[in-house]
Amino acid sequence: MSKQLQAAIIGCGAIAGGYDRDRPSDSILTHAKAYHAHPNFDLVACVEPDLEKRQQFMNAWNIPLGFSSVNDLDCQIDVVSLCTPTPSHADILDQLLLMPRSLVWAEKPITNNLARSRHIVSCYEKAGRALVVNYPRRWAVEIQKLKMFFEQGNYGRFQKATVFYSRGLLNNGSHALDILEFLLGSLIPVRCLSIGAEDIAGDPNLDVQLMTQNEMPVYMFGCTAEAFSIFEIQMLFEHGRISLLDSGFDIKIEAVIDSPRFVNYRSLSEIKHYSSGLDTALLNSLHNIHGHLTNAEPLLSTGRSALTVHELCVQLQSMPVHH
Repeated sequence: MSKQLQAAIIGCGAIAGGYDRDRPSDSILTHAKAYHAHPNFDLVACVEPDLEKRQQFMNAWNIPLGFSSVNDLDCQIDVVSLCTPTPSHADILDQLLLMPRSLVWAEKPITNNLARSRHIVSCYEKAGRALVVNYPRRWAVEIQKLKMFFEQGNYGRFQKATVFYSRGLLNNGSHALDILEFLLGSLIPVRCLSIGAEDIAGDPNLDVQLMTQNEMPVYMFGCTAEAFSIFEIQMLFEHGRISLLDSGFDIKIEAVIDSPRFVNYRSLSEIKHYSSGLDTALLNSLHNIHGHLTNAEPLLSTGRSALTVHELCVQLQSMPVHH
């Protein structure tokens, strides 16, 4: 029989559970809904300084214990979800390290300061404490299958990738950097091409170039979210194109065919368009977390992997614009 684990959520806003509350859907897009959907987790506590907000959250998710601060969290907890705004992460992660908690599952980025992120990751590793960072596409089942196919060479040699994103390089573009590192391996920053508008203060939408370890180019283009938000990735391989669309919720596969119009030309034809499984990635992350705590299963997203992405973002942000 699988071990039952107890969980707490710090911060009672949207990603913690707010926009899942009345959603009549199988989508599991928040921490609270993931805990409720997983048979081996009990969500027993939450931390929120705003009394009214905390009480509403407790009522909505049937949480028996509520606290106004992290220091008041005195019940036995196996997993803590950190769902507060990014500027508060560093101090709370420092507090949690001093408390007897098995694992912290934090929203990304780790912090908004690279030096503090490095220090926190190092301290958690030295203490033997697991730190999971919520880059959810790593837990999308069909994206995991893509990784396996790429490693097996099913689509041939990788050629190039392009990304369109909005809402800042660190806050949203980092998702693209993370999943591309997951799928293609380590990325190396090459140049900053231009600096766009800021949807989030201090985090501009940059156009940048990186390359893979095999020196294949990756281009990212930042777009303002004023008109609409976007997150799309296209990866060109020898035998076709694989696209992550609609924030990565959809995957489109196109294969190389003989052109129906021109002799001796080859073109692309869509052969498959399907869900990536991102709708239930947070539930899958809890499967991974449970497996780690009960059976030493490797974690798919860690403080170390998230730190690598944070370092990439800072390197790209510090580069002069290439003309």
